[in-house]
Amino acid sequence: MSSMQELIKRNQYLEELTASLATQLSQATEELQKTKELLGHEVAERRRTENALLEEQLLSKSILESLPGIFYLYSYPELELILWNKEHESLLGYEDGEIKGRHVTSWHAPKFENDVLAAIDNVMSTGRASIEADLLTKSGEVLPFLLTGIRFESQGKRYLMGIGIEITEQKRAEAETEELQKQLTQAQKMDSIGRLAGGVAHDFNNMLSVIIGHTDLAMMQMEKSDPLYSRIERIKEAGERSADLTGQLLAFARKQTIAPKILDLNHSISEMIRMLQRLIGEDIELGWFPAEDVLSVKMDPGQINQILVNLCVNSRDSISNTGKITIETGIAVFDETYCTKHVYCKAGEYVFLAVSDTGCGMEAETLENIFEPFYTTKAAGKGTGLGLATVYGIVKQNNGFINAYSEVLQGTTMRVYLPYHPAEDLSELPLKANPPIQRGNETILVVEDEPAILELIEMMLQELGYSVISAGSPDQALLLARTCEQKIDLLVTDVIMPNMNGRDLAGEVLKLHPDIRCLYMSGYTANVIAHHGVLDDGVDFIPKPFSEQDLGKKIREILERM
Repeated sequence: MSSMQELIKRNQYLEELTASLATQLSQATEELQKTKELLGHEVAERRRTENALLEEQLLSKSILESLPGIFYLYSYPELELILWNKEHESLLGYEDGEIKGRHVTSWHAPKFENDVLAAIDNVMSTGRASIEADLLTKSGEVLPFLLTGIRFESQGKRYLMGIGIEITEQKRAEAETEELQKQLTQAQKMDSIGRLAGGVAHDFNNMLSVIIGHTDLAMMQMEKSDPLYSRIERIKEAGERSADLTGQLLAFARKQTIAPKILDLNHSISEMIRMLQRLIGEDIELGWFPAEDVLSVKMDPGQINQILVNLCVNSRDSISNTGKITIETGIAVFDETYCTKHVYCKAGEYVFLAVSDTGCGMEAETLENIFEPFYTTKAAGKGTGLGLATVYGIVKQNNGFINAYSEVLQGTTMRVYLPYHPAEDLSELPLKANPPIQRGNETILVVEDEPAILELIEMMLQELGYSVISAGSPDQALLLARTCEQKIDLLVTDVIMPNMNGRDLAGEVLKLHPDIRCLYMSGYTANVIAHHGVLDDGVDFIPKPFSEQDLGKKIREILERM
């Protein structure tokens, strides 16, 4: 074969090869275009899926953050926190992400752990359960919650999911309602007893009048040497003592015949001090601390005597051997806030009379019954049980009220509140205008173991403009004092509390905040508190109950003192 033929053959081969490659390239280009179009569809679909997932996540997060209260999702059975909302962190005082992986019992006081774990078992077995339990914040504050959990399953694994609603306000409202109902029931009971006692006393007085009258007539017609004369005389004496008892019952029932007039309480008490000292005996010291203000009230002078004698005799009988009885007077103003929590009180200005002793004190059960007629803790023949009932009736008849404070081995304070009555002769009994309520903006730590009183003081201070840190116990107060980063200007603390008294608490807080000042408060009077050694002389003290005006004035005096 010639070289020309070979060249032509090779050229044909190259042409065929080129055509084949062109065909393959064309096919590959078509396949690539199809693949490109398919990949474009897949990418678009993936983007749509990712966007949908992102939108779903954002929606889920938005739903979680909008839930009232806290949301939680725990692994099971590990019970470690894996999902939560911001409210869970903020309500319990934690930073972002700080609570991740914590065990479910991390938020509960030890006394609730078993109940919470039992509730979780119930959720896992039944699918749903609720429980009321306290949660602890990072600072140690206790918050009551209603926790509702449900069993959640995903990809073959189980979880504990649920929400928690803080119920502090509901608990507070329930406690207030219960306390008001208790006060109302007690008032209704005392009114019913009073009506019964009044009716019995009136009828019994009529019969006693007949008995005493006829014994008088019989004795007038007999010689004293007659053997029957002394027996009839004993009958008359018994009748007169019975008449005294019915008089006390009438006082309790508020049906005494009285002749009220405007008088100065301090003057009336001052005239009785010598007689009261003889009544209680020389072994017992009698302290008299009248207020500087003129305390005008409108009532029967004899009723003031009855109140003082009964209270002082009661205090005397509670003291073994030596002791002290203190009488104090002053002005108190109660606003609508106080009166909404105390059904027996009407808003206004009152004159108070406080009688305190260093006696044996009373338990809570005894304290609840002391104003009931014939209720007594004294031995048979040592008392009638009408002394405090008489005081109660007199105070109620004069539109006042009485508070009793007592602790076993700590003594007792009876505080009688009578409406302040403007004198008819203003030159004789001048009136003092009420100064404006004093406000501030400092930070105050309040410690009080009675929740209702703690809430009331917190409301008063907030209305006066102060920043308030509240503690229901000395232990909680110390925890808050340690963890509080801001300056605390004043400690307002109750004196007598469980585990630690106010003086010792103030000493511990002073170590943490060296510049802090302290105001003590108590239902006992300042003199009795000092006598027990709980307070030293010269400390700042305010007696309970107090008005917002009194509290504001006292706080400004302390904070502005150089």
